[in-house]
Amino acid sequence: MYPSEEEYREERERLLSERGRGNLTVREAGHLGGLRGGHRGGIIVRDKYGREFYAEIGHRGGETGSERYGTPFYREIGRRGGMAVREKYGRPFYHEIGMKGGQKVRRLIEEGERWEEEHEGENY
Repeated sequence: MYPSEEEYREERERLLSERGRGNLTVREAGHLGGLRGGHRGGIIVRDKYGREFYAEIGHRGGETGSERYGTPFYREIGRRGGMAVREKYGRPFYHEIGMKGGQKVRRLIEEGERWEEEHEGENY
């Protein structure tokens, strides 16, 4: 799945010698990050900082984007995304997902009512 340590080092050295340190393209740098060493680095960060770290940096990134681009930007990309879905799947798609959603809600309500009947009088 991942290249061996030796293959990783060889690929890294090849790219750095061809381009010079600091002169990699985004694609080349991304490729290095996707090799075994980069994968292990991601695991180390995950284990060191945990899920909360990723939630926090994601939240900060979202806030930064919101401040930078504003509501009209997100409204427009949402509209474009909706149009793309409509063109790709058509009106029957919305009917189908609406039916599935309604059936799921009905099933959840019934399950909740059954649970309340089974646990009547309990403090929960």
